[in-house]
Amino acid sequence: MSVTASRRRARSTSSASGSGPCARRTNAIREARSAGGPVTGAQGNEEGAKTLLAQFVAPNADHAALTKSLKPTTADYKALFDEATASKVESAQAKDWESGKAAI
Repeated sequence: MSVTASRRRARSTSSASGSGPCARRTNAIREARSAGGPVTGAQGNEEGAKTLLAQFVAPNADHAALTKSLKPTTADYKALFDEATASKVESAQAKDWESGKAAI
């Protein structure tokens, strides 16, 4: 088995079990968003990603509004960073999110 295949297998095993770091972050973000987060129709899986991306490539898509809907919540930052770092990162990024200039 090649190194690449071995890494893919390890990644898919940890993702499938829900115990890898990506799975934990995805689950934490999914839980935060299900509690009233801004992104609708997007789940933490391939189908959710396709649904979200389809909104961006749709004719007449409002990219600024779609991008704004992806703004991380405080719970998102806390799911990715320890509490002290989460608040620093959130504060540092707040100006960019609030500027209205960000668009994917």
